[in-house]
Amino acid sequence: MWNHEYFQELAALAAVGQLSGPEVKALDDHLEKCASCRSAHTDFAGIVQAELPVLADRRDRVTRRRVPFGADRGYRRRFIERGRAEGIRFSPEVDRKLTRPTVSLAAFVPVRAALLALASLLIVISAWTYRSNVRTKSVMPAEVALQPDVARLAASNTELQSRVAKMAESEALTAVEIQQLERERTASREQLVALRDRLERAKEEQLALGAQLSSAKAQAVESDSRSQESGRLAAELKNELDSVRASQPASEASLAAQQSRIRELSEKLAAQTVLMDRERELLASGKEIRDLMGARNLHIIDVFDVDGTGKSAKAFGRVFYTEGKSLIFYAFDLTPRRHPRADHAFQAWGYRDPAPQSARSLGIFYADDKTQNRWVLKFDDPQVLAEIDSVYVTVEPPGGSLKPTGQKLLYAYLNGQPNHP
Repeated sequence: MWNHEYFQELAALAAVGQLSGPEVKALDDHLEKCASCRSAHTDFAGIVQAELPVLADRRDRVTRRRVPFGADRGYRRRFIERGRAEGIRFSPEVDRKLTRPTVSLAAFVPVRAALLALASLLIVISAWTYRSNVRTKSVMPAEVALQPDVARLAASNTELQSRVAKMAESEALTAVEIQQLERERTASREQLVALRDRLERAKEEQLALGAQLSSAKAQAVESDSRSQESGRLAAELKNELDSVRASQPASEASLAAQQSRIRELSEKLAAQTVLMDRERELLASGKEIRDLMGARNLHIIDVFDVDGTGKSAKAFGRVFYTEGKSLIFYAFDLTPRRHPRADHAFQAWGYRDPAPQSARSLGIFYADDKTQNRWVLKFDDPQVLAEIDSVYVTVEPPGGSLKPTGQKLLYAYLNGQPNHP
């Protein structure tokens, strides 16, 4: 149980607004039951709330006013008695002033303010001292009560340290994984750089092929231009020859000179004629091949010869075969150096496997271009082409044979899948 002194200290603290919520409630409950503490609370509240806020104002307004001292004598006497009970020593002047009927308010205000401040300070110090003693006495039981919490916190700390160690170990493993991922990313970047290099090289090759195609087209245009120029030159030579013949002089010397000039021009004309014929043949052959390249079911077959050891020699033949329509066979390097007999012919044969004895003659090769040693055979009988699936070449006597008698030189199988266009 709390004594009256405790609640009187609470009353003094309440007057200056220094109580907590629970203390205010405890003071209110006690004041309802205790008249003496209620009276002390009223006195403290009257001093703090009624006197202190208006001291300065009263001093300004009533500097020379004399008031009866009895109006607040009860408050003053009770305050001094309360202070002496707490051990405060007052001067004799205070006792003499208690007996005076009147006093100057201007002279009394500083003394009253000092006394009130001193009393408030005394009350606050007493209350603080008491509450400190109470709190100090409650520390030891609190420490004892906190021992289980301290032990629990120590165990929790140990567990947290263990978890931190595990997290550090996991972090180390994660660092290893990160390093592995970094190495993989570096390898991926290197592969990407290599692929980009390959792509750049492919683009460069594509540009080079495009340039070659443009060059081939330019050469074709230039060949056409040369052919036209040859025709123009032949026409000029013929006109010049006709002009020379028309303007022959009567003298023998002039005639001989003109004949010599005519022979020279005739030789030039013959050479230009041969050149023009060769150009026309090449152009005609090229046009025929260009027409074939757009045909449906076209087979283009490279033909290889076989030497005495059974190894394939270089490719020296090509077959352009349009199913059921035509067959064009180009052969290269069929020279007497390879086959020294001067009286020979190169004959092509067709048959359906596996019956080579039923071979049918497709014709004899003719020289398409002697300078290039190129030979060609053209065959366009649809009925015969429908009955064969293989062709080969033999060396036969001049004019050919009814059946193959010479050695096979070239062989091509026609029944594969069309590969153009």
